[in-house]
Amino acid sequence: MATQVIGIVGMPGSGKSTVSEILKDKYGAFRIHTHDFIKNFLKGRGIRVDGESMIMASLYIWLDYGDIPLIDWVQRQIIAKKPKLVVLDSLRTMEEVRYFKARYGKRFILLAVVSPSQKRHSWLKKRMPNITELELRIRDREELRLGVGDLIANADYYLDASGSVENGTKQLEIIMKHIAKHK
Repeated sequence: MATQVIGIVGMPGSGKSTVSEILKDKYGAFRIHTHDFIKNFLKGRGIRVDGESMIMASLYIWLDYGDIPLIDWVQRQIIAKKPKLVVLDSLRTMEEVRYFKARYGKRFILLAVVSPSQKRHSWLKKRMPNITELELRIRDREELRLGVGDLIANADYYLDASGSVENGTKQLEIIMKHIAKHK
């Protein structure tokens, strides 16, 4: 059976990781979190991993190397595991999506997880109590600059994460049934 790949996109704090975890737990998806690539990059150079170093490293990598290192890293994991279902948590650029669409065709789905900025920022402040509203807005701007807005606009499916986890899970079930029908 050919591998089905679901790329998850959304703004910081929108619920991407929650959706990815549901796909992993409920549907047996092999989860690849693209932030792990950045963390490994920093750790390999002896750089402390924090929010600022993650943002700087992601910009450095994409400006100097483009999407090739991340895409190669993801593809090596898929080849090694040979899973039936893969969830790519936190795609950032159209180049990444173009590659996966070219490689997997209709077996690649882009799922946007959306939530209003007030809700996202409230959740992120609980996770990072020292972050300011200005820092959150700057982070949003950087994500948009990388291309997250374009990905959201071009998604195949949208999941509204502004409600409860149960509501999001129900939406995800409908999406997964639709994907299964159109394989």
